[in-house]
Amino acid sequence: MERRSARTPMTNSDHVGTNLGYNGNILIAGLSASGKTTHSYLLAGLFGLTYISGSQTHLTVNGLNPVQDRAFWVSDKAKTLLTAAQFRQVEQELSRLEKRMTGCIFDSWIMPWLKASPGLTIYLMSTFESRLCKAAVSRRENGFAIDDAFAEAIKQKDNSAIELYRTLYGVDRSEERRVGKECRS
Repeated sequence: MERRSARTPMTNSDHVGTNLGYNGNILIAGLSASGKTTHSYLLAGLFGLTYISGSQTHLTVNGLNPVQDRAFWVSDKAKTLLTAAQFRQVEQELSRLEKRMTGCIFDSWIMPWLKASPGLTIYLMSTFESRLCKAAVSRRENGFAIDDAFAEAIKQKDNSAIELYRTLYGVDRSEERRVGKECRS
């Protein structure tokens, strides 16, 4: 593959299927603010893939506008969406799309464990502190400040999802909360 600058437009011949000999889907997973959306957008643009957002699917399945305020997922309203029934409904919709489509990149917390068809899986892990910084920049309010309430909201969201996935699917992702701790000693 020839090197190109970020400004060089992609052509149909640049599609991932023709250049890399791969015609499946890519599934990206990770905890809150681990970079799922950022990496999904980059790969989708680079390889001409269709991007399917787990968060936007979650909102749509629950009858909400898929475009929400940047702080939505740490709000009280979002907490009402983090139930077992809703997680199952969202994962069923993502699995349905995955079975029917190829050439897509999905960002989701759990799809690599539930994938319905062969696909490349990428799992992003980073420290809690790094994810807090990324989340603060993404929400673009309070001068990017990370206060105790915001940190606690991210922890609660992570813990809720980790517990739901353990209960629903038997997937234990609790070790992710310890990523980076051994690097600081």
